[in-house]
Amino acid sequence: LFSVYSNADYEIPAQSETAQLNETALSYLEKIIALCGEHGAQLVLTALPFGDAHEDAIPRQQTANAVEQYAREHGIPFLNYIYLNDETGLDMAADFANIDHLNARGAVKISQHLAGYLKENYDLPDRRDDGAYRAWNDDCASYEQMLKDGWGAETK
Repeated sequence: LFSVYSNADYEIPAQSETAQLNETALSYLEKIIALCGEHGAQLVLTALPFGDAHEDAIPRQQTANAVEQYAREHGIPFLNYIYLNDETGLDMAADFANIDHLNARGAVKISQHLAGYLKENYDLPDRRDDGAYRAWNDDCASYEQMLKDGWGAETK
């Protein structure tokens, strides 16, 4: 079962509002970028939506905006999902389980958008019939069975 927590009154800061990035976090981000480069992996960064009842919600979003700005300056794709509600269909009043986490319905919306983005922008092989990835298929089947058994039923 999933719950519904309303973030309907969320006041989203302008994307141009940024915070100073923490030096340690920035150092690790640079290490991740270098590691991806060494292995020929394309990095895609995301920021998932969260509620605004935390007193640090605005600084958290401003930090995500700063990472987005950094990514743009370095040619790294960044999906800042708090600003993509129209594209994802995310409903701030119905797609959260609690103040910080999406419920199953919200997670599906974000996952479908991300999957579409990756499919459209990258040549990723389909591994569904590859035995080495059987665990993914098993997990998917378990998830689909959970939904059929009522896991996705709404609670309030």
